[in-house]
Amino acid sequence: VPAVVRPVPPVLTDAVDTTTVVKPGDTLFGIAQENLGPDATPQLLPDEVNRIHDLNRDRIGDNPHMIFPGQELRMPSNR
Repeated sequence: VPAVVRPVPPVLTDAVDTTTVVKPGDTLFGIAQENLGPDATPQLLPDEVNRIHDLNRDRIGDNPHMIFPGQELRMPSNR
């Protein structure tokens, strides 16, 4: 009897396309807005902030407001 091979469903992750370096005056909210682009609705912003924070929790820590100039952050894909 031949083995039955079933396709494995894809695992959804936050794919990282690029990185960005925090500049003086940057906030995670501003970086998220820039990453989403000018056509993004305001409702998408909190989720994008959370995605960026989750990808960079090892660099930022638990407080998303504590980012510093020079930090390199991984940015999620928005495809």
